[in-house]
Amino acid sequence: MHRTVLDQVSELMLDEADQRGEVHHSQVSIADLLGASRQTVNEALGELCSSGAINTRCRLIRVQDAPILERISGRRE
Repeated sequence: MHRTVLDQVSELMLDEADQRGEVHHSQVSIADLLGASRQTVNEALGELCSSGAINTRCRLIRVQDAPILERISGRRE
């Protein structure tokens, strides 16, 4: 099954978030981990921000709503 970069970024956010919900990866490192372009990762992060699932600020990504990420990643239907 083909998974979109949005699905993959959502799952990565869930897997990599620390106890405070913070993800310590740059867009470049996320792109490298997923085998995607930085631009595509940037677009996926923008969609997740718009949905309220995450918040990005100064090289920090914070998970705001894990259930949204679970639904997008396919962990929860």
